[in-house]
Amino acid sequence: MERLNDSKHKQDTKMAFVKKAIWTMAYGLHNMQKSQCPNTTGLCSQMLPVNGSVFLQHLMNVSFVWGNETVMFDDNGDPPGRYDIMNYQRISATEYDYIHVGSWISGGDFKMLRPFQWPFITVNETTPPESVCSKPCPKGQAKQ
Repeated sequence: MERLNDSKHKQDTKMAFVKKAIWTMAYGLHNMQKSQCPNTTGLCSQMLPVNGSVFLQHLMNVSFVWGNETVMFDDNGDPPGRYDIMNYQRISATEYDYIHVGSWISGGDFKMLRPFQWPFITVNETTPPESVCSKPCPKGQAKQ
C-alpha cells in the first residue's frame, strides 16, 4: 500500500471503504469457489456462469477481520453500525482541524480516545458550555 508521508497530503479516508468492499467480494467469491469446486484450485463448471443468488448467499456469510473490526452482515444484509466521533479543535494559533476523539460500534461500548475541546471558548472542566439556542426567547420574539 502506498502512503504519502509529507505534510501536504492526507490519505483519503474513503479509500478504506473501497478496499474493504473489494476484500468482501474476494472472500465471497473464494467461499463460493471452495463450496462449488471442492478439491480444485480455480473455477469449475459449477461456477460458470456465476449464479448471482448463490454468490449473494456466500457474500452475506463473509466474516473477516479488517484492522480493529470484524466485517460481517446481519440477517438483513447490513453490517454492524460504526461511528467515529470527531471534534473540531484548535491545533495551533491559526489552524483548526477535525480530531478523532471517540468511536462507537454496535453491540459495544462508546470508546473515548481523548477529551473534547471547545474551540472558541474556554471552559473549566466542571462547567459545560452554555448553548445559545437553549435560552428562552423573550415574549413576542421568535428564534431565527
